Amino acid sequence: MRRNGAAVTILWLIVWTVENLPTLTAQNRGVGTFILNEADFVMPASEASQYSHLIIEPMLFDCVDDTSEPGGLRRRIQEVLKRIEDHRLSYAPTPIYYPDGSLNIISKVEHIEAKTYLFLFVPAARDMQKSLSTAEFKYLILIAFAHEVIHIEQTGRYRTDSRKEAGKEEAIAWGKTVVEIIRPLIAQKKSVPPYFVELSNLFAKAKNNSGAEAWIKLWTN
Repeated sequence: MRRNGAAVTILWLIVWTVENLPTLTAQNRGVGTFILNEADFVMPASEASQYSHLIIEPMLFDCVDDTSEPGGLRRRIQEVLKRIEDHRLSYAPTPIYYPDGSLNIISKVEHIEAKTYLFLFVPAARDMQKSLSTAEFKYLILIAFAHEVIHIEQTGRYRTDSRKEAGKEEAIAWGKTVVEIIRPLIAQKKSVPPYFVELSNLFAKAKNNSGAEAWIKLWTN
Protein backbone atom coordinates (compact mmCIF):
# COMPACT_ATOMS: atom_id res chain seq x y z
CA MET A 1 0.00 0.00 0.00
CA ARG A 2 1.38 3.40 -0.96
CA ARG A 3 1.23 6.47 1.24
CA ASN A 4 -0.36 8.60 -1.48
CA GLY A 5 -2.24 7.95 -4.70
CA ALA A 6 -3.32 4.39 -3.98
CA ALA A 7 -6.38 3.30 -5.93
CA VAL A 8 -7.88 2.02 -2.70
CA THR A 9 -6.82 4.13 0.26
CA ILE A 10 -6.97 3.34 3.95
CA LEU A 11 -9.23 6.36 4.44
CA TRP A 12 -11.80 5.08 1.94
CA LEU A 13 -11.80 1.67 3.61
CA ILE A 14 -12.17 3.25 7.03
CA VAL A 15 -15.10 5.44 5.98
CA TRP A 16 -16.86 2.50 4.32
CA THR A 17 -16.40 0.27 7.36
CA VAL A 18 -17.47 2.87 9.91
CA GLU A 19 -20.53 3.88 7.91
CA ASN A 20 -21.60 0.24 7.85
CA LEU A 21 -21.02 -0.45 11.54
CA PRO A 22 -24.74 -0.08 12.48
CA THR A 23 -25.58 -2.73 9.86
CA LEU A 24 -22.79 -5.00 11.05
CA THR A 25 -24.00 -4.61 14.62
CA ALA A 26 -27.59 -5.41 13.82
CA GLN A 27 -26.74 -8.47 11.77
CA ASN A 28 -24.18 -9.91 14.18
CA ARG A 29 -25.62 -9.16 17.58
CA GLY A 30 -24.16 -11.54 20.11
CA VAL A 31 -21.26 -12.57 17.86
CA GLY A 32 -17.80 -11.92 19.32
CA THR A 33 -17.01 -10.54 22.73
CA PHE A 34 -18.66 -7.13 22.47
CA ILE A 35 -21.47 -5.39 20.63
CA LEU A 36 -21.20 -2.15 18.68
CA ASN A 37 -24.15 0.03 19.51
CA GLU A 38 -24.86 3.48 18.08
CA ALA A 39 -26.21 4.55 21.45
CA ASP A 40 -22.67 4.23 22.83
CA PHE A 41 -21.08 6.55 20.24
CA VAL A 42 -19.32 9.43 22.01
CA MET A 43 -18.51 11.24 18.75
CA PRO A 44 -19.68 11.10 15.12
CA ALA A 45 -18.36 8.11 13.19
CA SER A 46 -16.89 10.52 10.62
CA GLU A 47 -14.84 12.18 13.37
CA ALA A 48 -13.44 8.83 14.45
CA SER A 49 -12.40 7.98 10.89
CA GLN A 50 -10.85 11.42 10.39
CA TYR A 51 -8.86 11.04 13.61
CA SER A 52 -7.48 7.77 12.34
CA HIS A 53 -6.63 9.30 8.96
CA LEU A 54 -4.82 12.32 10.42
CA ILE A 55 -3.18 10.81 13.52
CA ILE A 56 -2.97 7.02 13.26
CA GLU A 57 -2.37 6.35 9.56
CA PRO A 58 0.84 8.47 9.36
CA MET A 59 2.29 6.53 12.30
CA LEU A 60 1.79 3.25 10.45
CA PHE A 61 3.40 4.44 7.22
CA ASP A 62 6.28 6.12 9.06
CA CYS A 63 7.01 2.92 10.97
CA VAL A 64 7.20 0.86 7.79
CA ASP A 65 9.45 3.46 6.16
CA ASP A 66 11.80 3.73 9.15
CA THR A 67 14.40 0.98 8.85
CA SER A 68 15.70 1.75 12.34
CA GLU A 69 12.56 0.32 13.92
CA PRO A 70 12.78 -3.28 15.17
CA GLY A 71 12.05 -5.84 12.47
CA GLY A 72 9.35 -7.55 14.52
CA LEU A 73 7.46 -4.27 14.77
CA ARG A 74 7.90 -3.11 11.16
CA ARG A 75 6.94 -6.49 9.73
CA ARG A 76 3.67 -6.58 11.64
CA ILE A 77 2.71 -2.99 10.88
CA GLN A 78 3.42 -3.72 7.23
CA GLU A 79 1.15 -6.73 7.52
CA VAL A 80 -1.64 -4.52 8.87
CA LEU A 81 -1.38 -2.25 5.83
CA LYS A 82 -1.25 -5.16 3.39
CA ARG A 83 -4.27 -6.86 4.92
CA ILE A 84 -6.31 -3.64 4.88
CA GLU A 85 -5.47 -3.04 1.24
CA ASP A 86 -6.34 -6.54 0.04
CA HIS A 87 -9.48 -6.69 2.22
CA ARG A 88 -8.31 -9.53 4.43
CA LEU A 89 -8.65 -7.11 7.34
CA SER A 90 -11.44 -4.59 7.86
CA TYR A 91 -10.07 -1.69 9.88
CA ALA A 92 -12.70 0.14 11.92
CA PRO A 93 -11.82 3.16 14.09
CA THR A 94 -14.92 3.18 16.25
CA PRO A 95 -16.41 6.18 18.09
CA ILE A 96 -16.94 4.18 21.30
CA TYR A 97 -14.98 2.98 24.30
CA TYR A 98 -14.50 -0.75 24.73
CA PRO A 99 -17.52 -1.84 26.81
CA ASP A 100 -15.43 -2.92 29.82
CA GLY A 101 -13.75 0.35 30.66
CA SER A 102 -11.61 -1.24 33.38
CA LEU A 103 -9.57 -3.00 30.67
CA ASN A 104 -8.56 0.27 28.95
CA ILE A 105 -8.42 -1.44 25.56
CA ILE A 106 -7.19 0.65 22.62
CA SER A 107 -7.49 -1.92 19.82
CA LYS A 108 -8.90 -5.38 19.33
CA VAL A 109 -9.15 -8.02 16.61
CA GLU A 110 -12.50 -9.76 16.23
CA HIS A 111 -13.50 -12.54 13.85
CA ILE A 112 -17.11 -11.90 12.83
CA GLU A 113 -18.61 -14.46 10.48
CA ALA A 114 -16.16 -14.69 7.55
CA LYS A 115 -14.41 -11.36 8.21
CA THR A 116 -11.61 -10.22 10.47
CA TYR A 117 -11.97 -6.75 11.98
CA LEU A 118 -9.36 -4.58 13.65
CA PHE A 119 -11.16 -2.13 15.91
CA LEU A 120 -9.52 1.03 17.17
CA PHE A 121 -11.42 2.53 20.09
CA VAL A 122 -10.87 6.18 19.23
CA PRO A 123 -12.14 7.76 22.48
CA ALA A 124 -9.67 5.64 24.48
CA ALA A 125 -6.88 6.48 22.04
CA ARG A 126 -7.57 10.20 22.38
CA ASP A 127 -7.55 9.91 26.17
CA MET A 128 -4.19 8.17 26.09
CA GLN A 129 -2.81 10.72 23.65
CA LYS A 130 -3.45 13.41 26.26
CA SER A 131 -1.60 11.51 28.98
CA LEU A 132 1.50 10.48 27.02
CA SER A 133 4.27 12.27 25.18
CA THR A 134 4.05 12.32 21.38
CA ALA A 135 6.69 9.59 21.08
CA GLU A 136 5.13 7.43 23.80
CA PHE A 137 1.73 7.66 22.16
CA LYS A 138 3.22 6.63 18.82
CA TYR A 139 4.69 3.50 20.32
CA LEU A 140 1.51 2.77 22.25
CA ILE A 141 -0.38 2.63 18.95
CA LEU A 142 2.31 0.72 17.07
CA ILE A 143 2.73 -1.87 19.82
CA ALA A 144 -1.04 -2.27 20.17
CA PHE A 145 -1.52 -2.80 16.42
CA ALA A 146 1.45 -5.17 16.17
CA HIS A 147 0.08 -7.14 19.11
CA GLU A 148 -3.21 -7.61 17.27
CA VAL A 149 -1.31 -8.95 14.26
CA ILE A 150 0.24 -11.54 16.57
CA HIS A 151 -3.28 -12.61 17.49
CA ILE A 152 -4.04 -12.98 13.79
CA GLU A 153 -0.88 -15.07 13.36
CA GLN A 154 -2.05 -17.32 16.19
CA THR A 155 -5.57 -17.82 14.82
CA GLY A 156 -6.47 -21.50 14.93
CA ARG A 157 -3.31 -22.51 16.76
CA TYR A 158 -4.67 -22.19 20.29
CA ARG A 159 -8.05 -22.72 21.88
CA THR A 160 -10.06 -19.63 22.78
CA ASP A 161 -13.43 -21.26 23.45
CA SER A 162 -13.40 -20.51 27.16
CA ARG A 163 -12.23 -17.62 29.33
CA LYS A 164 -9.39 -19.75 30.66
CA GLU A 165 -8.18 -20.84 27.22
CA ALA A 166 -8.54 -17.30 25.83
CA GLY A 167 -6.39 -16.08 28.72
CA LYS A 168 -3.68 -18.58 27.82
CA GLU A 169 -3.73 -17.45 24.18
CA GLU A 170 -3.51 -13.82 25.31
CA ALA A 171 -0.56 -14.68 27.55
CA ILE A 172 1.27 -16.25 24.61
CA ALA A 173 0.55 -13.24 22.38
CA TRP A 174 1.81 -10.79 25.00
CA GLY A 175 4.88 -12.91 25.62
CA LYS A 176 5.74 -12.64 21.93
CA THR A 177 4.96 -8.92 21.98
CA VAL A 178 7.37 -8.38 24.86
CA VAL A 179 10.21 -10.42 23.38
CA GLU A 180 9.89 -9.46 19.71
CA ILE A 181 8.70 -5.85 19.96
CA ILE A 182 8.80 -4.19 23.38
CA ARG A 183 12.27 -5.28 24.48
CA PRO A 184 13.92 -4.39 21.15
CA LEU A 185 12.35 -0.94 21.44
CA ILE A 186 13.62 -0.59 25.02
CA ALA A 187 17.08 -1.70 23.90
CA GLN A 188 17.05 1.05 21.28
CA LYS A 189 16.05 3.54 24.00
CA LYS A 190 12.80 4.38 22.26
CA SER A 191 10.08 6.19 24.19
CA VAL A 192 8.16 3.09 25.26
CA PRO A 193 5.16 3.85 27.52
CA PRO A 194 5.89 2.93 31.17
CA TYR A 195 3.13 0.30 31.15
CA PHE A 196 4.99 -1.73 28.54
CA VAL A 197 8.29 -1.40 30.39
CA GLU A 198 6.59 -2.79 33.49
CA LEU A 199 5.07 -5.57 31.38
CA SER A 200 8.56 -6.56 30.25
CA ASN A 201 9.68 -6.66 33.88
CA LEU A 202 6.72 -8.83 34.85
CA PHE A 203 7.52 -11.27 32.04
CA ALA A 204 11.10 -11.45 33.27
CA LYS A 205 9.80 -12.31 36.76
CA ALA A 206 7.81 -15.11 35.10
CA LYS A 207 11.15 -16.32 33.67
CA ASN A 208 9.99 -15.33 30.18
CA ASN A 209 7.60 -18.26 30.23
CA SER A 210 4.22 -17.60 28.62
CA GLY A 211 2.89 -20.69 30.37
CA ALA A 212 3.80 -19.46 33.85
CA GLU A 213 0.78 -19.31 36.13
CA ALA A 214 1.52 -15.77 37.31
CA TRP A 215 1.80 -14.56 33.71
CA ILE A 216 -1.40 -16.27 32.55
CA LYS A 217 -3.23 -14.84 35.55
CA LEU A 218 -2.59 -11.32 34.23
CA TRP A 219 -4.64 -12.12 31.14
CA THR A 220 -7.45 -14.16 32.66
CA ASN A 221 -10.36 -11.91 33.59
